[in-house]
Amino acid sequence: NNVVDKEASSSPIDELDKESRELRSTLLGLPSGELMSVEIINQATDTLVTLLNRYSDINGTAGINHCGDVIANSCELSDQNNKFPLNEEIVTSLVKSYLTSATGALRAIALMEAFVLPLVLEMNPVGTTTAHAKQQKPASRSLTSLIVSLARDRPMECVDAILVPSLTNATEDWEPSRFQCELISRVLRAGRDSLSSQAIAHFVEKLLPTDVDARGVKWTDHTMPLLTTCLNRRPPLSGIVIARMADEIIDVLSPIKCNSMEKSMKFATLFNALVTKYGPQLKSASKVDPLIEAVPRLKTFMSKTITTSLKKLK
Repeated sequence: NNVVDKEASSSPIDELDKESRELRSTLLGLPSGELMSVEIINQATDTLVTLLNRYSDINGTAGINHCGDVIANSCELSDQNNKFPLNEEIVTSLVKSYLTSATGALRAIALMEAFVLPLVLEMNPVGTTTAHAKQQKPASRSLTSLIVSLARDRPMECVDAILVPSLTNATEDWEPSRFQCELISRVLRAGRDSLSSQAIAHFVEKLLPTDVDARGVKWTDHTMPLLTTCLNRRPPLSGIVIARMADEIIDVLSPIKCNSMEKSMKFATLFNALVTKYGPQLKSASKVDPLIEAVPRLKTFMSKTITTSLKKLK
């Protein structure tokens, strides 16, 4: 009787979780060579698409996120192995099979967060030490190709689900790796396939949040060129975002800050891009004079060029 009661009380989600865990265990048990076989890729894709459809029938977008959590073992499960079981080939196949033009934005974001983002985060896990950093590798051609295609076909969703989360993290002292930034740089420079102007504006706004509680991007030699690339595309940025970037530059160059940023050519290039591409908005935001005061603390040969450009705005 107890067995019957237990089976009766088992919810449809419990059943799906069990099947998802079985798929995870099967994939983790296979040699990496077998995971690359067309047969395994197709089988895994078909199983995942079926699971996702059943999860989302019950719980909508939250069902997709939950499926991703179980597959990735983000839930509190008995085994503590947090290795993501899907390789790039399976994820690429899954995205092509599941994501269509009819898929809504929320479901597209959920799919990318659950199955594509982990591949980018794996490039630079939280808590990575300097010793481990030396073992990090650049993004493969297949992962780059997948994200470039998502940026082209679903630009806004790609920004929200992959690009911004891979550059921002609440963990103190964490910063994006060189290889993560190179991957995103390739997405931004992908010619006709790169992000739309509106999506780039959205990307910059997310990286420079005006909300105090929101996580922004940490300015480093790897992340600043990404912002410069965005500014050079001249996306339609709001006056608030331009003022926020100006404030960040003024703060970095404040006399009380002890950092090496004042000698950084990448910082100077970003400063120059802001002034030359968004001068009128800097003037409207009353940021020209504070920036002119800050420039002398910049110790690169570009300080004179930036000063000249700023004075022309007065």
